[in-house]
Amino acid sequence: MKLQHLLKRKNKKAWIRIVEAFIAVLMVFSAVLVINVKQRAIYNQEAEKEITKWLSSFIKFIRYDEDIRAQVLARDLTGVNETLSKMIPKGYSYAIRNCSVLDICSLGCYIKSDVYTDETLFFANLTVYNPTKLKIFVWKGGWPENCPQFNYSKPPVQEPSCGDGICKVPEESYTCPQDCPQAILTLTYIVTNVVWNGTDWVYYHTKQFTEFNNVSVNLTKGQSCGKYVGCDAKNTTLSKPYIIPANGQYNAANKISWTNRSSDIFLSRYWGTDENGHEVFVEAPLCVAENNYWTQNCYYY
Repeated sequence: MKLQHLLKRKNKKAWIRIVEAFIAVLMVFSAVLVINVKQRAIYNQEAEKEITKWLSSFIKFIRYDEDIRAQVLARDLTGVNETLSKMIPKGYSYAIRNCSVLDICSLGCYIKSDVYTDETLFFANLTVYNPTKLKIFVWKGGWPENCPQFNYSKPPVQEPSCGDGICKVPEESYTCPQDCPQAILTLTYIVTNVVWNGTDWVYYHTKQFTEFNNVSVNLTKGQSCGKYVGCDAKNTTLSKPYIIPANGQYNAANKISWTNRSSDIFLSRYWGTDENGHEVFVEAPLCVAENNYWTQNCYYY
């Protein structure tokens, strides 16, 4: 009887230990699962911020491209499509729509993944007045079967391969320079002081260049324009090249613009190349009115 009693006690303890071990494993598994879910959520949030930031910078890039502006005003999306197909991040699809200014301009179908959109309005250039809305849709994954094919759309871009030359991509090297990423560059103004010297309004500022597509840029030529005085010599060589690091910024400080008018618009243009051999052009206007200045809703043309 004692032996049977001891065996029962041992069996009971063994089962308790098994249950305890199972609970411990379950707790560890649950903790790992919670951490994994949180990390994935953080990753998704960061990815959303990056693609939204990229799309906004792309819209700014095409807004100030004179050739693309002329094409869009003529309802031709060739330039937008060619530029977007080269710059779209790997694994993303896109659609481009050209609509009237008052149109909602929807995609017209359901896509399971998150869809990121941005839009801009084009009204006119020096020769054409033809208001239109350009809207771009971007999402991760392929093109759904239920979606209509608009003017331009594209499945995820494949990684470049084969050819001559070298294209630097993080952690790897690909050939075919024509398929390599092209820099996305923006230019903004940081006005530091405004002075009336008795004859002119003088605006002291820093020009801030920002690159968004992980490709460094070397700007070698520039041009300054005023709404009423016109532009100086085109493609004037800079005394010192502006080198903008990949996904970084370069500040050209201690710059001065002036006007004897109560309101004016300045325009700065720059030319150069990126590290993959693509030609780069960037421009941005600065609107002024005595002590006031702004860049949003500021148009030189």
